[in-house]
Amino acid sequence: MLVDPNDAVIVKTTVALARTLGLAVVADGVETREQRTFLALNGCGAYQGYLISPPVPLEEFECLLGSMRIAIPAGGAPIKLA
Repeated sequence: MLVDPNDAVIVKTTVALARTLGLAVVADGVETREQRTFLALNGCGAYQGYLISPPVPLEEFECLLGSMRIAIPAGGAPIKLA
């Protein structure tokens, strides 16, 4: 969960600035579902961090990626498919 209210303002401002400039945003260091939900509610749907997986060797990453069904639209963030 976001503990410092200043963190929330920084995230909201950064996402808004990126959207204004037509840039994609990827949040780093997402560790909780609450953080992921906050990001999604504020326009950031791409993230990475321990919520998804701790750092793993390349071979393990490739296996994890191969087990996911994702699509990456042009200029967009990956979308997990059902």
